[in-house]
Amino acid sequence: MMRKHLMVKKGFRRPSVAVAAAVLTTAALCVVPAASATGASSAPSAAGKSVTQAAAARGLPGVANNDEFQQNLRVMLFRSYLPSSGSQSQITAQLPKLSLKNTTTGVVTPLPTCGGFANPARFVDSQSNAYNVLSSLFRTLRGPRISQFPYCGWWAVIDRTHTNIFFPDENAAYWAAPFLAGPDQELLIDGVYPDNRYFTLTLYNGDSAYYDYNGRTSLIHDFEINPNPGSKNPWQTAGAAPGGSWRVVAKPKPGRNEANTLPSMPNPPVHVVGPIFKPNPPCGSTTKDPAPCRLPMMFAREVQALQGSVWSNPDNAYVSADNEFVSGAGGEVTVVRGKMPVTVHGRHPVVWPNNRAYQMRYMSMCIYPWLSPYPIESAAACAYDDQIVTDKDGYYTFVFSTKRSRPSNATTANGVNWLQAEPRSNNLLVMRNMLPSSNFKNAAANAPKNGNWISTYNVMGPYYPVSQWTCSKQIYEASGVAGCNPSGPPPGR
Repeated sequence: MMRKHLMVKKGFRRPSVAVAAAVLTTAALCVVPAASATGASSAPSAAGKSVTQAAAARGLPGVANNDEFQQNLRVMLFRSYLPSSGSQSQITAQLPKLSLKNTTTGVVTPLPTCGGFANPARFVDSQSNAYNVLSSLFRTLRGPRISQFPYCGWWAVIDRTHTNIFFPDENAAYWAAPFLAGPDQELLIDGVYPDNRYFTLTLYNGDSAYYDYNGRTSLIHDFEINPNPGSKNPWQTAGAAPGGSWRVVAKPKPGRNEANTLPSMPNPPVHVVGPIFKPNPPCGSTTKDPAPCRLPMMFAREVQALQGSVWSNPDNAYVSADNEFVSGAGGEVTVVRGKMPVTVHGRHPVVWPNNRAYQMRYMSMCIYPWLSPYPIESAAACAYDDQIVTDKDGYYTFVFSTKRSRPSNATTANGVNWLQAEPRSNNLLVMRNMLPSSNFKNAAANAPKNGNWISTYNVMGPYYPVSQWTCSKQIYEASGVAGCNPSGPPPGR
């Protein structure tokens, strides 16, 4: 699977266009060719072993037909941003209980809780080794398990300290639960409303993409989940306390407006014809304001073909750029400026979506090394909205450099947000805009999904993260942002 996506990326001029193929994305653990848990074929292979025997030898007992598995595999991600305690262990203790229901027989099988989360070694993702990642996770599982896939409920948590892959947000965690879909199979999800800023349940298919069914995306938001009798949803009812209970059912054919359901089967695939993006046009007369043309490191929204891949979040619009920090070469410090949107504050639920006090639910800026498996290296690699300092006009200043090249005056006390780049590779700069309000016209979500920074800039306007200033540590320490900007004052000044 990863080989397919890396082959797609080779078609782009710069890796910045394709960063969202991996953002959040977030969990390679279950993009695996494997098999059905319920009586799949064990036909002999060319080597004389059954597929079941070959799969078991690689560490996945009860897994048989690879093609059937890939077709029916679903991975559910439980996303959590900003728990009230400041620790995602609060959410781990409250993860939903999972059960599989066969609608033909009526049998409900609870999935045991996995007894600990794996931290697999780094892996090479260019040779379809996602199966090996899943195998390594299986080998490290502890606690009760059943004899056939999916063995237990939650396989792994994706964050900086556990399964650190595919550009996770420092302020979020993503729990993954694989299962097999079918016309008579339902996944029952019984949980409680957490005390955090945001959570969702999202289903992905065997190609790591979220999908549509009957006009619905395979995602359900916190504010869409109706409570069980006697409980309240704090994203629906102002002042309601977290902790109330709910049930969501992933089923094959939910009605368009059927509450508390997720579609476990997608619409039939539609063949897409034509190019998936257009190259960036040259700078100059093609833009209303040519200011962002001074450097090639431009932020752009990802292309349509990548937005739905590698477990990206349908609620996020990602704009990304890349840069290379070369110590001692004069380009050690990069400055990014833009206007800060009005976001929800704090770590508690807020009634949504018709809340005109805010322009979006969440915003962050992160920097990642462009190295497999695309981890987040440092707690200083992300800043989210509540942490971002702005000037009197509401503009932020981000300074990116290696730890060694950090200017002494690049501090929040000086109105600057510093993020740590890694010196050994290109670095990917990623801005997340999550769940914008419908009346916020400058949201990144309104930009075309074409990988073109100019169309992104034209939509975001003053909220576009302009990156046109690069200078040495010494120049920045002597003159600040102005010293990195010989062509005139930056936006908002």
